[in-house]
Amino acid sequence: MKIAIVTGAGRGIGAAIAARLEQEGYQVFPFNRADGWDVKNQLNIRQFLADFETLDLLVNNAGICIVKPFELFSFDDWDNTIDTKPHRCI
Repeated sequence: MKIAIVTGAGRGIGAAIAARLEQEGYQVFPFNRADGWDVKNQLNIRQFLADFETLDLLVNNAGICIVKPFELFSFDDWDNTIDTKPHRCI
């Protein structure tokens, strides 16, 4: 069986990707903060992967959205958008 990890799979696009991969025959491990997964924590990920010989697919979907006019978008907003955090809209 093929193994897939989908980050940000708690809802939205990530949940849809995870569902589709399951239909395609993957064993999907949905990573999201609501379930206690911090995808920025390398030790956390390494411990998880130690149980498997291979990982066939990784979908890095986790992120946030900040809804505000572009001219009000700060460098901190940009950093927070790129940095992996739970889904939220500010």
